Amino acid sequence: MVSIIERIYRYFKNKDLDKQIQDIFALENSNFDILFSPERVQAFGGQQNYKEHLLFIQDIFPALQMIEVLLRNKIDQCFKDTISCSPIFQDEYWLLDFFTFNFKTSKKSSNNIKQIKQIKKLQDKILKELPSIKILNFQPQKNLSIKQSWIKILNQTNNRKAIHTLLISKMSLGFWSDIFRLHFYIQQAMSIKLDLSKKIFPNLFAQFSTDEYLYRNFFATDCHKNITKLFSDKRKRSNRIIIFVSMIRIIRNRISHCEYLLKGDNQKSSIIFKLGKSNFYLKADKTNIKKYLDLLLEDLKKI
Repeated sequence: MVSIIERIYRYFKNKDLDKQIQDIFALENSNFDILFSPERVQAFGGQQNYKEHLLFIQDIFPALQMIEVLLRNKIDQCFKDTISCSPIFQDEYWLLDFFTFNFKTSKKSSNNIKQIKQIKKLQDKILKELPSIKILNFQPQKNLSIKQSWIKILNQTNNRKAIHTLLISKMSLGFWSDIFRLHFYIQQAMSIKLDLSKKIFPNLFAQFSTDEYLYRNFFATDCHKNITKLFSDKRKRSNRIIIFVSMIRIIRNRISHCEYLLKGDNQKSSIIFKLGKSNFYLKADKTNIKKYLDLLLEDLKKI
């Protein structure tokens, strides 16, 4: 007996993707439940809500992809524009020096232990990608760890530009989101002066420097006290941008893991980002998310 999935596969074999999706949602409820499970469909509020959610994701996904590419490239360019004044960097291919640099706490930054640990996790992400770069002929070095062996190879290579370019394209949105979030600690340790919040998102930085009301509009009421506290300290203007931009990773991850994005406006179901002990909940509705993506792209597209 041919399974329902096999029958669906045969039926859709030569049809375009949009038609396939429409036909799946046209299946009888009993067959639809076999493919998606009643529990999942109910969690989305029914079959029609599930369909509308997928259409919404289809609508915003190009913007999410664009934001990921533009953000990583603008971070890369900002570092390249800045590192010439630092003795730590060999050349403009800063990502290699970031990987080889020994981040450690000092007396001046002893309260940054948590951030240094997070930065070292970013170095570990680079370490995982290095074996996929075929132009590097890795050979473990005697009496050195794997990471130390890689550092030695990178310090001796003549292909820094090619390696840097490949790494830029391989690192995930989570990596770039964390670079953006932690760049103040990175710049302090590596002797550069760089404010990615102000450099990459100048309009947002200007608006969110003074307009608490505009900022509040994007967030659920549960976190408005934290927002007021955030705006009470003028020194934390960049943190407002870091919080705002970091939400993009949460949105992309929910979509990638087939989670329901439009969950409502309360702290248990909104898109949440934590900074220290404070929680921030982006309102998860279509209008708010589209406006959020629009503001990010407005700044990112500027040269």
